[in-house]
Amino acid sequence: MKVDVIGNDLTVFPSSKTLHGGEIETYEDHRMAMCFAIFGLRVPGIRLKNPACVKKTFPNFFQKLAMPAPNGLGVTILDANTRLALSPQQLGVSFEQTTQARL
Repeated sequence: MKVDVIGNDLTVFPSSKTLHGGEIETYEDHRMAMCFAIFGLRVPGIRLKNPACVKKTFPNFFQKLAMPAPNGLGVTILDANTRLALSPQQLGVSFEQTTQARL
């Protein structure tokens, strides 16, 4: 791993060999949920507890991730309990009812 500190900026260049998935407690903090959702685009196996907390600032965040380009990124988001893929349409309803998501 490499870390650069320049002024007030901290840039971390992690080794992909040491990164792995895991369960992330969001503590009802939308920033934690969105941060680790983006992290999960590169690191498989990220599971978020209470992903619905993003509705505080970006209610359709996961819908946007799941929508195909150019309106989204085309990310596959799985229900952590069933391991079934959730469509962008299901995400609005499902995230109100489920407590975990897997990217």
